[in-house]
This record gives sequence, C-alpha cells and structure tokens, in this order.
Amino acid sequence: CRRLTIWPKGAAHRARYGFMMENWMPGWIVWIWQNGGDVLSPDGKRASGFLDSGATVEAVSFFTGLVKDRLAPSISESQAQGADPFASGLVAMQISGHWSLVGLKASETIRMQDVGVVGLPRNRKRVTVLYEAGYAISRRCRHRREAWEYVKFMSGPFVQRKKAELGIGISGNRIIAESRRTAGPLEGVFLDNVKYGIAPWGARVESYAQVEDIGKEMVEEILIGGSPARSALRDAARRIDAEVGNP
Repeated sequence: CRRLTIWPKGAAHRARYGFMMENWMPGWIVWIWQNGGDVLSPDGKRASGFLDSGATVEAVSFFTGLVKDRLAPSISESQAQGADPFASGLVAMQISGHWSLVGLKASETIRMQDVGVVGLPRNRKRVTVLYEAGYAISRRCRHRREAWEYVKFMSGPFVQRKKAELGIGISGNRIIAESRRTAGPLEGVFLDNVKYGIAPWGARVESYAQVEDIGKEMVEEILIGGSPARSALRDAARRIDAEVGNP
C-alpha cells in the first residue's frame, strides 16, 4: 500500500491511494476471519466475546489504520471520487467479487490486461467470503410440479452456462464452473479461492442485516468519530447482542 500510494506535487493532480477500504461488512469481515476473530459466536447468538475479542480488535485496527495512515481514502473521499475509484485509477487495489469484472470490462478508463486478481492476504489463516443465491419452493406453492421444473431448468447446465458467460458470479454447477477456467487468466484465481470460502452470517442469522448496519456504524465511529477500536467494538457487540435476541 505504501509503495502504491502517490501524493503528487501541486493541487491540480489527485492522489492515488494504495488501497480502497470500503465500509461494507462483506468486504472487511474477511480481515477479522483471517486473523482468527469473528463477529458472532459459533451459534450466531452472541457478539460479546467475539466482536470485541483481541483478534477482532487487532484486525479492525489494521484495516481502519490504512485510512488513518492515508494509504486508503477516507469515507468522504471515497464518496467524492465517484462510482468506481479503482477503474478510474484513483486506487491501486480493492477487495471485490467476480461481479466487478463485468463493470471493468465495460469501462473506458481501464484495460483488462492491466487488471490482476489474487487471493486475499492472510495472517493466521487463508479465507474469503462466499455469497450465494439459489432457488426455493414454498410449502404453500400451488403448482409444485411446475415450480420444480422451473428450478431444475434454472439450475441446469443451459442456464448456468449462460449466466456464467455474463460474468456476474461463479456457477454452483461444478462442471460449468470448471469449464470457465479457459475463459481468461482471472477465472482460475476465483475458482481456486472457492475452497477457502466461508458462507456469510446472513445465511444463518435472520436479523443479520441489522448486525451489518451496526458494524458499518462502528467503523464510522472509529474513522469519523475518532473512537478507539476497542471501545467501538465493545459498544457494537452490546448492541448486536440485543438484535440477535440475547441482551
């Protein structure tokens, strides 16, 4: 980050930061996981003792420190830089998902041959986050046979191949996913990192949307309000305990 951060001389030129630290929990929870911490207890019913643990405090202090050390733009600077600071060359690195390739390929400010993808840096363990989508049939469905035919079609090879070609994500169909390795040098990196993926808490905790909101406010309190990471995480853990039903 330090080597890639450039502060030009003269007010007419904009700085280029080494990293883009977005205040978006799916983007920063990986720092916590790879340092051995977590947002919730294994049963998903408590944040205290986990969100405010030493490992989590250390991880949050690290990634918010990138902003404090001026290696990443502040929250207000990120908003002012536009829709995609990475594509416009204002930041050198960012954490994102496969879907970003769609916008980058359509961008007029960046060449795909200049884009690289690597697995996330690690401290104690290698990890990434997986967000998935699927199809379900309600128990009250009036046309279950037709619904099942639709699910089979949408999850079958024909549709999955078409969706994979759009580039939004990796297909859940292993054969289709592996067939994309030849589509370009970046595809293999995404596929190889699937084995390090962890499903997000939102797939298991019903009120996790509120947890993510509290997490966002927590980071803002650190970066904008100037609160120490330890106290901000302790306060957020107490609020989350109330949200998940264990005050």
